[in-house]
Amino acid sequence: MMNKHAKSPCCGASVRHYGERRRQCLKCSGTWRIRKKKRGRKQRRTNKELILNYFKNRTPLRAIAERQQCGKDAVQVALARSRDNYIETELPKWLIKNDDHGPLIAVADAIWYRIRREKYTIYVILLRPISSSSATIRPPVVIHGHEDLDGWKKAFDSLLRMVQNRTIAMVCDGGKGLVSLAKSRKWILQRCHFHLIAAVQNYLTTGPRSKNPEYAQRVHQIVKDLLHARDPQQIATLSQDIQNIHDNSKSKGLRRVLRGLLKDLPDYHTYHRYPGLNLPATSNSVESCIRCMRDLMSRCRGFRSKQTLIQWLTAFSLYKETIKCRGKNQPN
Repeated sequence: MMNKHAKSPCCGASVRHYGERRRQCLKCSGTWRIRKKKRGRKQRRTNKELILNYFKNRTPLRAIAERQQCGKDAVQVALARSRDNYIETELPKWLIKNDDHGPLIAVADAIWYRIRREKYTIYVILLRPISSSSATIRPPVVIHGHEDLDGWKKAFDSLLRMVQNRTIAMVCDGGKGLVSLAKSRKWILQRCHFHLIAAVQNYLTTGPRSKNPEYAQRVHQIVKDLLHARDPQQIATLSQDIQNIHDNSKSKGLRRVLRGLLKDLPDYHTYHRYPGLNLPATSNSVESCIRCMRDLMSRCRGFRSKQTLIQWLTAFSLYKETIKCRGKNQPN
């Protein structure tokens, strides 16, 4: 049987009006508001400029707290509220503004980070139109575990379908997951020259501590000449020089690097074969972006959860928005 009249929540007895917004129980005389108010002090307005100043000026939280004459915890709460409001306001605008047309080049890399002793991989993707020298920073994807092919699939699948369809080339450091993804999706692949030279530098230093600096400089020069060579005869000669160095070297690490260079040499010369795409020969743009993210994570002094890390990196990506990503200069 349905009750026609309201009953008191305390005794189940009949109620009567007790002013405009209150009611009273006729049995125990208790009163209550018909529309309960949230207890405590009303929330202050969100300072939208707080997160922007934090990104721009890189001011420590303690300095902000001293300037505003409040505790550091209060600054953290206000900064988090400003960050969430900034994401809510700017993310829809950012998606509309970057909804363009034309082929795209993806520059990708990943870093790892620990939260409460759990390892997470941050997948960073830059997208650059072939006619532009600026790449758009996509909000990073954070996935639990090590970097692998499944993680990169999830990272690229998080992009809009039309953006995925427009991607035709990828520049990366040669990681197995990225290379496998590029080949499975039939993207043009350009391997990073900088990572290769750095790998050679690990085993053949040219610094003052080098036992044979002349030999190390000679190998470095041959590798650089091979990466930039265009003439087929010159490429064949330099490749034979690399093979001879590989056969006579006693360093397993150096032999592994040179063997990979000879095997994947066409991937290092992709920018020669597709001059119209204006491909960069290195992934230094995404490395520079990651360096800025590491600086932000260092200033934040850790994160309590994965979601907090995602919020901070998303807000930073929206703030920075683009980064320079110039193609390799093509000689006439």
